[in-house]
Amino acid sequence: MFKYFKLHEVKKMKSMNRLSAISQGVIVTKADSLNREYDIFLSHCYSDAQNLSSEFDDVVSLFQSLGLSVYIDWKNDDNLREDAITADNADTLRKRLKNSRCLLYLTSENSPDSKWMPWELGYMDGLSKKVCVFPLLISNETFMGQEYLGLYPQIGYVKPPIFTLLSIDYQCLWVRENHKLMHFDSWLDV
Repeated sequence: MFKYFKLHEVKKMKSMNRLSAISQGVIVTKADSLNREYDIFLSHCYSDAQNLSSEFDDVVSLFQSLGLSVYIDWKNDDNLREDAITADNADTLRKRLKNSRCLLYLTSENSPDSKWMPWELGYMDGLSKKVCVFPLLISNETFMGQEYLGLYPQIGYVKPPIFTLLSIDYQCLWVRENHKLMHFDSWLDV
């Protein structure tokens, strides 16, 4: 059964032995060149990164533990600010999006307030590059999302069909696209 991650489940990721690299924390390198390539462009609401910093870092660490590089605008490019809608910021983001293999749209209850997230999603989709929605839920809520997010694949996990002591299988992230499941790394490589 395909499930979305809840905040408290993301927090458990650090304690799982299967992804031991997560315990090392988030690795951020300042962008040394606008031509640097990334596996993931993380589209997110800046207030989530501030208000849910531990969970945000856990999500980033998860992808880094899989050997993937993650671009985070305000961490990798000091000159970018969430609230500044400028031509220079847009140019920088365009270059970063072009140099990323996919856009991961980290949606939460705050993401509808973001000015940049829909723009980033539309730009990446316009480039015909991969886009995936990562719903991050609070407790038992269900993912509704903004209507247009239903057009894109979504990330979650698969709960084993048999009863087990582990309530969540974190071994691998799954992407659901058109009612089909695929490992995230396979989806990224297709």
